[in-house]
Amino acid sequence: MPGVFFGASRLLAQSYNEDRLLNELLGFADQCTYEGRFDYEDPLYTGFFDLYTNCGGVRTTLINLAAVPWHRAFIMLIHVKVMNQADLEALDHILDTFEVIGDLP
Repeated sequence: MPGVFFGASRLLAQSYNEDRLLNELLGFADQCTYEGRFDYEDPLYTGFFDLYTNCGGVRTTLINLAAVPWHRAFIMLIHVKVMNQADLEALDHILDTFEVIGDLP
């Protein structure tokens, strides 16, 4: 089933950078084909994303993105499950529009 998870944390930013968050908290290599880690940058955030394909033996793609703002006050994680072209279009919209606003606990 396609979907998206978005989380942001000041607490995790104290212990994790983008690489470590992707390395230690999330991994799907046992369920998917790991295609690699790629740089991510937009006007607000920089980080990395991991790309997994063929998840569960079907044509499902998973993207895990860990990113921070320039001041590194928090770290965020976006996890997206893509199953078809419409989901890819939704992913583009997610990446073009996500923004953390307000105070984080």
